[in-house]
Amino acid sequence: MDFGTGVLGDIGCHELSAVFKAMKIGNPVSVEACSTNWQRPKEISSETAPLASITHFKFAASETHGPLSIFWYDGGMRPPRPEELDPEAEFAVNDGTMYVGDKGIMLRDRLIPESRRKQFAQPPQKLARSPGHWKEWLDACRGGKPAGSNFADHAAHLAEVVLLGNIAIRMNQKLTWDR
Repeated sequence: MDFGTGVLGDIGCHELSAVFKAMKIGNPVSVEACSTNWQRPKEISSETAPLASITHFKFAASETHGPLSIFWYDGGMRPPRPEELDPEAEFAVNDGTMYVGDKGIMLRDRLIPESRRKQFAQPPQKLARSPGHWKEWLDACRGGKPAGSNFADHAAHLAEVVLLGNIAIRMNQKLTWDR
């Protein structure tokens, strides 16, 4: 759109990058969204991103995972508070990621509830750590190892998925996708 891609387009690739890498997530089979734009005049909603949105990406099973869903919330919208979370604990303030799996829930980088976290040791490191954005970028420019978010291997795919979310927001209907 003329004035940007909204919160999903601005930060979606950053928030979703690690889970896409770790789980080798492919293309969605469908994307569905709702937003505050349906309440705004067409001359505004056709030119600007919504104040708030919820986007649901569905992915088919693959070699690395079963069928899965990713839900994106922004603009003050948020998922239901997990029952496992301590009632006094902060929830859904600013950015954050919640992973809901078959065996538990991770909120940002912590397994909840706290009692469950204490049952597990620190998991092994699965993804290589960046030496820092600038160093990684300069090393790649100098012919070293490609940057962790290089366009060909990672960033183009992630941007495509996030922008499908923006199309679903703009069209206000479910999209089916067959890349």
